[in-house]
Amino acid sequence: MGNKKKRSLKYFLGVLALTLFGVGVPGPRFPARAQEEEQEKETVVYESPVFTDGGETFLPKEHLEQDGKEYCLVSTKIQSAVKEGTKTYASATVPYVLEGRQEPPEKAVVTLIDDATGEEYEREVPRLEVVEKGTFWDNEFSFSVTVSEYDSDGFLLGETEVPADSDLGLFGEEFLKYLELPEDCYKVETVEWDGECYEQDGVLCRNAVASGVKLMRNVEVKYGGQVRTPEVHGRRYVGIYEEITVEPEEEETKEEPGGEEQEPIHETKDDAHEPSQEAGFIQKVLYWMKNHLTVVTLGAGFFLVFFLAGMLLWLLHRENKRKSRVP
Repeated sequence: MGNKKKRSLKYFLGVLALTLFGVGVPGPRFPARAQEEEQEKETVVYESPVFTDGGETFLPKEHLEQDGKEYCLVSTKIQSAVKEGTKTYASATVPYVLEGRQEPPEKAVVTLIDDATGEEYEREVPRLEVVEKGTFWDNEFSFSVTVSEYDSDGFLLGETEVPADSDLGLFGEEFLKYLELPEDCYKVETVEWDGECYEQDGVLCRNAVASGVKLMRNVEVKYGGQVRTPEVHGRRYVGIYEEITVEPEEEETKEEPGGEEQEPIHETKDDAHEPSQEAGFIQKVLYWMKNHLTVVTLGAGFFLVFFLAGMLLWLLHRENKRKSRVP
C-alpha cells in the first residue's frame, strides 16, 4: 500500500514538472501572415526577322512591354535561320514600238528587289493590258520578192498577170497581197528588178525589190501577277524575357514638416466587433480576454502552478501525518 502511494506521488511530481516546463519555455513562433508561395515568372520569347548583314537594327531591347506587363531581357542568342519565300504581287509597264498589227509579248520578265537582302531577282508575269499611245509612218520599208515562171511576155503575181515591160510600181497592192501584208499598214511606192532572170529547178525566176512606208504604233503594255520571293538564308536573334514583378512596399509613417506627431494606429481584425456600451459584463470580459491572450495564458499558467503546488503540499502533509501515526 505504501509503495502504491509513493508511485502516485512520483507521478504527480512528474506532471507538475512538465507543467512548469510547458509554462516556462516559450513555444515556437509562427508568422502572423503566411507567406505566399513564389510563383513562376512569366516568360516571353522574341524572334527577330531573318537578316544577312550585322542585324544591329534587330537586337532585342533590354525591356519589353506587352499586354500591360513589363518584361526584362535575361538571355540573348543568335542562330541560323531560313526565311521561306512568300507570295507577293509584281507589276511593270513596258513601252513598245510595234510594226503594223504586231502584238506585244504575252509575258515579260520583271526585275524586283528583295526587302530582306536588298538583292535583285527576276520573275515572269503575264500581259494584262495594251494601251495605244500613238502611230506614225516609217519610210524605211523595203522587201524582196521572187517571181517565178518569168518569160519575155511577163509573169504571174498571184492571180494577176503582169506584163514584162510594165511599171512594177503600179502593182503595189498586188505585191502586198502576194506577201499577205495588210494594205492599211503598208504602202508600196516603187518596185524594181534586182538582176536578170535565172533558172531554178527548171523554172525561170527573177528577183525584185519593193520599197515604201509602214505604219508604226507606240504602245504601253501592263504586266502583273502573283510571284514568290526567293528564300533567304541568314541568321536571327532569339531573346528571352521574364516578367518584372513589383513587390508591395511596406507603408511607413511619415512626419509632415510643421505638423504634430501622430501616434501610430494599430488596427486589429477584432476592432469591428468591439462590444458596445450596452453589452453585458460577460461579453466585455470575453472581448478583453480575446485581445489579451498573452496575459490570460500567463495568468492561467501561474494559477495552475499554484494549484498544483498547493495539492503537492497537501499530499506531503497528509503523508507526514500518516507516518506519525504508525508506531
